[in-house]
Parts: sequence; C-alpha cells; structure tokens
Amino acid sequence: MLPVLLLAATLACDDGDVPAAPWRVTQVVDGVTALAPAAGGAAWGAAEGMVPAPIGAVLRHLVDFDRMPEMIPWLATTRVLERAADEALVYFRYDLPWPVADRDYTARYRWTLLPTGRGRVEIVDADGAGPPVDGAVRVTDLRACFSLETRADDRTRVRYRVHMELGGRLPRRMKDEAVKKLALRSVLGLRRYFSPPLVR
Repeated sequence: MLPVLLLAATLACDDGDVPAAPWRVTQVVDGVTALAPAAGGAAWGAAEGMVPAPIGAVLRHLVDFDRMPEMIPWLATTRVLERAADEALVYFRYDLPWPVADRDYTARYRWTLLPTGRGRVEIVDADGAGPPVDGAVRVTDLRACFSLETRADDRTRVRYRVHMELGGRLPRRMKDEAVKKLALRSVLGLRRYFSPPLVR
C-alpha cells in the first residue's frame, strides 16, 4: 500500500493530477493570493504567498502535529500513528460548529528539504491505515502539497494546493468553496504566525 500512497503524494506535488492551467486569481488577502481552476476543477483550491521566516522554520511548523490543535480552528484532535525522520501517519478530527457534522481523516505526510533551498510537504489520504469512522463524517480523496522556496532576507515563498472530498450531505458548491477557503486560510495562517506583532 505504501508505494501507492507515495505515488499519489508525488502527483499531488508534481502536477500529475492537478487541473490543467490556467488557474484564476479569486482574491488577494494580506499578501496571499487565492486561486481556483479556471475551468471549474471541483474540490481543488490553491494559495500562495511570502512567509517571513526561513524555510527550515516553516517546514518544522507544518509538521508540528502536536501543536496543530492550538493553531487550527475547530481541530480537536491529532494523533500520530506512525513517525519516521521524514514521514508520518496522522489522524485528525475536527469538531465543527452546528449544523455541520464533525469530520475526520487519516493522512500520510512526507517532507523534504533540499540543499537547493527548496522543500515540500506532501499530504495524501491514508484512511485505510487509520482508525474506523466513529461518529464523524469521513473526509476522503485528500491530496495536498506545500511547495517551499527560499527567498531573500530569510523569507519563504509558499505555494499550497489541496483537493479533498468532504463527504456528508453538504451541497456540492458549499464543499468546493470550503476547500478553496482552506487553501487561503492555510497560507494566511502561516504568514500571520510568523509575522511579528505590530508595535502600538
């Protein structure tokens, strides 16, 4: 099963299953650009922006699973099921506000930091390796990638693409919009986490 998961992760980062160009800009918020496939591309979202931190710090933050519930809205639980030097299998459960049902999923993360000043975090669906459904709607078909690139002044250019099926009875349009918002909020969250507080 692992080779299949790794192939899927590579595709998520290397454009193999990403909607063909062009992507359109949907909004720009606080220096972060949100994008969506111009041709529709249901359940895909993307965002990119500059994060004021070195690439190593950004990468460590993206795989700090124990602290994620403190930083991500409605994320109630993370449980690391397996971990190696550059890979982890992690269970996530979200307690969402009424009337939306709670969601959960298991994902395999793989991360790389290259001497060239580039890095990436690959995230793929691994529900088959996680716990059974227990009172939550299972998120499926997860494919995501954070692409990182070192820039001047210890900054990192971050590009994030994500696809997922949120399941349940939510209308299709609502599910697709939620994925697009997730992409934007993920990069915004990184940027704001590493931005120094304003002096008042």
